[in-house]
Amino acid sequence: MMPGATLVKPETEDLASALEGTKCPDKKRPRTGGAVDPQAQRVAENDAAFRRANESIELAAAESDVSLVPFICECAETTCTEILRLTFAEYEAVRANSRLFINAAGHHVSARGWAVPVEEHERYVVVEKVGDAGVMAEQLDQRQEAG
Repeated sequence: MMPGATLVKPETEDLASALEGTKCPDKKRPRTGGAVDPQAQRVAENDAAFRRANESIELAAAESDVSLVPFICECAETTCTEILRLTFAEYEAVRANSRLFINAAGHHVSARGWAVPVEEHERYVVVEKVGDAGVMAEQLDQRQEAG
């Protein structure tokens, strides 16, 4: 966890209600086999698209002398244009885990239970993709493919 972060520990009821109606009853036991939930697929693919854009932003910003890099919110809302400012170290700490994404505060709700907040920072929130969306996020992570 990054310095200054607040660990988010959702109440069991909150997590259960967030996941209610999904095909993944808890975030530690993703589904295996069978078809992927279409909503989870949409969430994972949209988040991966924002992540790819942020990878390009990070590369371009590395060539300049910027302390806070403008990244795009990686929430599941396809029309989101929120800009989040993170240091390179903050972004890399999130990117180290394929299931973690940066969101603006409150934007995790657009994932409809397929993302849960795990850290709150002053300028952004870290969410973890769960269930099918988490599995797909791992599969769509270009860094995992390259590594």
